Amino acid sequence: MKCILFIIFSVFLTSSALAEKMNAKKITLAYFETKNNSIINLPKTSPYWPEIDYHLLTVDDAGNIYILNLWNNEIIVYDGNGKFHKSIRLKTKLHRFKHRNGELEVSGDGKKLFVTGYDQSGTIIQFIFDKNGNIIRKLSKNDEIVWNFPNERLCNEPYFLSRKGRLVYDENLQLIKKKYLFCDTEGEYSIKGKALIKSTKNEKKLWQKNFDGNFVIIGVDKNNYIYIEGRLRKGDPNSLYKVDSKGEIIAQAPIPNPFPFLTNEEKEEWEMHSSDDYFSFYELSCNGDIYVIHSLDELPQRTFQRWLKGGEYFIYKFEMGGK
Repeated sequence: MKCILFIIFSVFLTSSALAEKMNAKKITLAYFETKNNSIINLPKTSPYWPEIDYHLLTVDDAGNIYILNLWNNEIIVYDGNGKFHKSIRLKTKLHRFKHRNGELEVSGDGKKLFVTGYDQSGTIIQFIFDKNGNIIRKLSKNDEIVWNFPNERLCNEPYFLSRKGRLVYDENLQLIKKKYLFCDTEGEYSIKGKALIKSTKNEKKLWQKNFDGNFVIIGVDKNNYIYIEGRLRKGDPNSLYKVDSKGEIIAQAPIPNPFPFLTNEEKEEWEMHSSDDYFSFYELSCNGDIYVIHSLDELPQRTFQRWLKGGEYFIYKFEMGGK
């Protein structure tokens, strides 16, 4: 009996030792000044930071951060630590209108930039640019992809992009399939209740893992690890999880709350605040780094004003920190 307990205890220690660490790091991309709850002294060429959200911010597979800045007809590029790297001037004039700031996605290698903007009349217009801002292709209303323009990159070879309507395209915007599920090289993932299910592409179930809480899949990296947001185990805070291709949890980290309630008035305003839109969004780079982007215009007024007074635009990056 003692021998059996020793073996079990040894296996437990070995499993614990193999668990990876995941760390959340705050990345500040801009500093600004405020007065009377308004931004002041913001350069004319700068984005209006309260309107930067997941439509405008994306990352490539090297972890570089891209922001579409139609305020200055460019794309701003930062490295994975938030240090300014370069700006890419777009070789055609795109416009923005009040709260219409366009959309951006980038290919995994950073060589193609998929941009939605507006022409002078306010009509939506879409381009594929190269890494220097030169036009590769302009899309017309007759192109099937126009209303399903890329907003998500999947990591399995060959890299391909997906969009609304569960349509999946490759990076040349050729339709691959009409049913989109998160997948790796072995099969596809789905969620049923509190269960994560993996099936072959012929819909034969490979395994099912039952968890304790609700969750959503963020993505699958190039090494077939699945990234999940939610609560998989009883007692866990809202977390980001790294899960292997067999459904085993490899790493877990709580998701930071940058806007805790500081007053009863803030709490009451949050409770009264209603929106159909999510507040936090996640960008996966195929090396396994996760970026958390907030839609600041979804904040209740008191909390938004507190963010403004902080004078910085920031996101979070989850990265693996070793064993």
